[in-house]
Order: sequence, then structure tokens, then C-alpha cells
Amino acid sequence: MFFFTGIIGFALTILGFVVIPAEKSQGRVEDRRIDIFGVLSFIFGIVGVIYYLSESPGSGWSSAKTLAPFVIGLVLLVIFVVIEFKIDYPIMPHRIWRFQRFVASPVQDYYPRWMVFLIASGVLWAQLEVTNSYWAIPFPALIINMIAMACLWLTCQINPVADAADEDQGAVGAVFNVCLQIGAPIGIAISNIVANNRNFSYRAAFYSLGWQT
Repeated sequence: MFFFTGIIGFALTILGFVVIPAEKSQGRVEDRRIDIFGVLSFIFGIVGVIYYLSESPGSGWSSAKTLAPFVIGLVLLVIFVVIEFKIDYPIMPHRIWRFQRFVASPVQDYYPRWMVFLIASGVLWAQLEVTNSYWAIPFPALIINMIAMACLWLTCQINPVADAADEDQGAVGAVFNVCLQIGAPIGIAISNIVANNRNFSYRAAFYSLGWQT
């Protein structure tokens, strides 16, 4: 599957250079300044929070090994927010939160019709036994998951930038995708904490996947 998607992605990339027209210059000077401190404070801040949620069940919630990175992470995230409001070239402009479709886009991820498929896929995986064949459970679970993801991702990627200003399209799309990527490890870490207290073995992971979605 990895090589198949890699080949398709490479082919589409080459096709994009040929088909997508180059952006015409409008004769204006671009602001090439980079929000380095904002990027670094956010990266290290969110890593500290995720590390705490992931390691605390085994190391202890009040352990210095996990609590110190968590506190530092929270402080860095607060610093990140302050930086974004203070500088003239923030990586996450605060004005993007005024765009209604962007703000409402996380809710659209939970459109009930397709969420049923995602939950069903995770629950189906949890029924897997060593003696089951690939076609009995893994294959239908993958098909159900791909149907739901295909329908969800297309609309969720288009909707956030639909009412964003032209100069904010990149920032809105980037923030939306970062939120998706960060939400997954945080959500899985929290759901695993709950599931591991109620279930055993690999089934806890798949139930977590089903209910986390």
C-alpha cells in the first residue's frame, strides 16, 4: 500500500508541474520574514504536552520525568500565543479565527453519516483473532475505513479555506492540517489511557481507534 500510494503521489506531483499554471507576479514586494520564535515555541510546547500524556500512565502522573516537560510545554504554548499577537508577521494570524467556515471545520469532521463507518472500522478491527484470515476482518475493515476517509477528507480540506481571504489561504490550510495532525496523537493518548484500564492486549488499541474518531 505504501509503494502504491507513493507511486500515485509521485505521478500526480509531476502532473501538477505540467497542468497547474504558475502564479503571475503582481509586482508587489513579498514579506519573507519567518516567525522562527513562534514556530519553535509551538513545536517544543506541543511535544511536551504529548509526551506527558503518552508517558505518564507508565511513569506516573506526578513524576518529574513527565511533569517537568508538561509544565514547560504549557509555558511555551502560552509564549507562542503572546508572540502571535505581538509580531507583524505571525505564523498563525489571529484574524483567521474570524472565518466562520474555518472555525466550524472541526465539527464537520464528525459528520454522522461517515463517522459511523470510521467507528465500525475500529470496532471490527478489535474483533480480530489470530486464526482469522485477512479477508474475514482486516480487508472489510480497511475498505470501510477508506470509504469514510475519502468522503470526509475531501470536504474537510476544502471547507476551511472556502471563505478565507486570498492572502490567508496558506495560513488557514496550514493551521487546519496542523490541528488534525496534533489532535490525533493527543486523542489517541487520552483514549488509550481509558481503554487500557478497561481492556487488554491489542483490542484496547483498536477500540481506542474506533471511539477516538
